[in-house]
Amino acid sequence: MSIRSLDFPKTILFDEVYYRVYIKEGRTSVNIFDWTQLDKTNENSFILDTSYFIPRQYYMEIKAKTHSEEIFYKESISFEIVSEK
Repeated sequence: MSIRSLDFPKTILFDEVYYRVYIKEGRTSVNIFDWTQLDKTNENSFILDTSYFIPRQYYMEIKAKTHSEEIFYKESISFEIVSEK
């Protein structure tokens, strides 16, 4: 996945990138991780430890900040934990 600014047509690294992980309970979203900033090295990436998640469907949203603009990835990313191992 790459996040792009409307002002710049090429992929850029952002100063601040955040993710949130949640589950859906009916129409309600329940945060597992509230907005958490990614550790930035030379790229925008992270490792998400799911070893203690219970089996179920999870969702992730990603946003970035550049200058005064917040950019949200349009679609949430869904993933399913099917077992402990």
